[in-house]
This record gives sequence, C-alpha cells and structure tokens, in this order.
Amino acid sequence: MRKREEIDLNFLALVLFGLLTVIFCARMGHTKNIKLLRLNNNVVATVKISPKGTIISFPTKPTKVILGNKGSFGIEYVENDLAVSALS
Repeated sequence: MRKREEIDLNFLALVLFGLLTVIFCARMGHTKNIKLLRLNNNVVATVKISPKGTIISFPTKPTKVILGNKGSFGIEYVENDLAVSALS
C-alpha cells in the first residue's frame, strides 16, 4: 500500500498529456476562422469585421484608417496591429 504523499508519475504524465491535448485541439478549432490577405502598397482591400472583433496585422504601424460607417466600429491601435470591433 502506497502512502498518500507519494505521487504516481504515470498518472501525472497522463493528466498532463490530456491537458496539452485539450489545449491543442481548442486552439486548432479557433484557427478555422482565420483569413489571410496578402496585400501590397498598390492594393486596397475590403475587410469583413466579425461580430467578435477582428485583428488586422501590418508590417509597419498604420497611420490612417478609413472606416465604412462612422460610429459603427471601434478601433484600437496595438503596435503594428489594428483591433476593430462592431459597436452595434
């Protein structure tokens, strides 16, 4: 009979493996909705904003943003990224 203080390393490894598997599967489920647009200085793109919000990444910090409908979107600058969310 084992003492209560002893930890079964096989059980601990199984629990750790299970947690890592759940985290990996959850992250893979979220990446299905990621869309990648490759643009250059000569191209203007229309970006559809998710109700949950959208992150737009740029190679350099953007200086100007033109929104379709004023008062409909919230925007935050985060380094080289823009976080856009629908306000209504």
